[in-house]
Amino acid sequence: MATITLLPQVDQSQRDGHTQGTQSARPRTAWFLLCAVLAFGLLGYHPFAEDGGIYATGVTLRLHPELFPTERNLPHSFAIAHTSQSLFVPSVAQLIRLLHLPQDWAMLLLFATALLATLLAAGSLARALFPSIRAQRGAVLLLAVSLGLPVAGTSLYLADPYLTARSLWTPLVLYGLSLLLRSRARAALLCLVVSAPLHPLMTVWAALLFATVMARRSNRPAAWTAGLAAATLAAMATLQAFAPPDSGAVRAASLSRGYWFLAQWEWYEWVGLVAAPVLLLLFATWNPLRKRTSQSGRDLCLALVIVAGIVTAAALLLIHPGDASLLLARMQPLRMLHPLYLVFVLMAGGLLGDLPQRLRCMPAAACIAAGIGLLTMQRGIYAHSGQWELPGATPANAYERAFLWVRDNTPVDAVFAADADYTKAPGEDAQMFRAVAQRTALPDQAKDGGIASVIPALAETWKRESDLQTGLATATDAQRLTWVRPLGATWLLLPAAAQTAFDCPFRNSAAKVCRLP
Repeated sequence: MATITLLPQVDQSQRDGHTQGTQSARPRTAWFLLCAVLAFGLLGYHPFAEDGGIYATGVTLRLHPELFPTERNLPHSFAIAHTSQSLFVPSVAQLIRLLHLPQDWAMLLLFATALLATLLAAGSLARALFPSIRAQRGAVLLLAVSLGLPVAGTSLYLADPYLTARSLWTPLVLYGLSLLLRSRARAALLCLVVSAPLHPLMTVWAALLFATVMARRSNRPAAWTAGLAAATLAAMATLQAFAPPDSGAVRAASLSRGYWFLAQWEWYEWVGLVAAPVLLLLFATWNPLRKRTSQSGRDLCLALVIVAGIVTAAALLLIHPGDASLLLARMQPLRMLHPLYLVFVLMAGGLLGDLPQRLRCMPAAACIAAGIGLLTMQRGIYAHSGQWELPGATPANAYERAFLWVRDNTPVDAVFAADADYTKAPGEDAQMFRAVAQRTALPDQAKDGGIASVIPALAETWKRESDLQTGLATATDAQRLTWVRPLGATWLLLPAAAQTAFDCPFRNSAAKVCRLP
């Protein structure tokens, strides 16, 4: 029976790097701390925005079960359903209890620790990719300034400006890859095992990458790689072929995630899909570049190109908006581009960092350009919020200030209705009401649609209740009562300019909070 045999992957450049590389010559702790501070400064911190608010709500409910009483006994709740799919939320909640810190401060500490761990793991991987100390440091520095980089059209970033399961998953997978390239397969697989309970979906696609790296480094790389690719595509095709048809509500929730479908990507997102794998292929095969990387680096680049080809082929052939079942779409194979982009940035930074003396200004110029560009992008996304939303500080965002008033001045059993698209309102910056206000809210279109897309049991509720809240900001008071009173709503969150005769004990420049009669 054929077996995969991992071959020694130590080339001359690695041996030279080892003889040069003493403990004192490696990137020092101070370097990583400096890069982590730079990363935190450029990426920012928005703990209750987007998915950060979803995870923060889950942690809050674990720590304070008296909150969200109207949802506590439901079989599925928007406040915790999505975060119950992994051990991340219960693990974070238990850690906060052990630390005896306020939740906001503990999550900030975990976020900062995850950033540092990501850069340390990237440094470990960079040492496997490049023999040169300068290249290793250039790789880590470029990653530090590029963590806000979007990953093609996947709606992912290299790192989020808030704490999520992916914050801890990323350093585990990067470190696992560094172990795998050092032929420490068991330790690498242990990293995958630890990451799986934190983020099962991302770990599925990381496992495909690990398997491809092992196939590339076997005694028969072409045969093992081709077999793995064929088996993966066959398994995905079989899964899609035998998946039961989705209900109308499940389809609606799934189709609200347009980034799952390549047919709905913009042209520039296609550029991101194609450019990174092509450049990795260039790094691994073009002689002027390949000779400046280790054999391990070339193996990893080629493995990533192969896996990118597999998931892209699957997305093109098997995932379409008109399919009766969108099960494979919900598995999001294009998330595989996340580790690909991480390695691409490390490779680009390493090659820039090891340029000849006469071109030594280019790495600094590239890092400055990347940092300025991505900081500008971050400020555009969170234009009405502070760059660093630290615990205890008064929020710059007027919607957040309204949510805080709700937390401090309404009963814990209050149920709020808001326009289904409130997270897209001008100045709202996708700040999540439940996370800040700590009150029950009827499902919104955007973020709760994402929850319903991966928790089909919530799809019917999401579709019915978000539809009834569509246009709530511009509706009449009679319509508002007709639409949301039967859903159990007792309060309304409306834009400041909305017309209403209801009693509104709070209002500011962005929002008003009104009591339903």
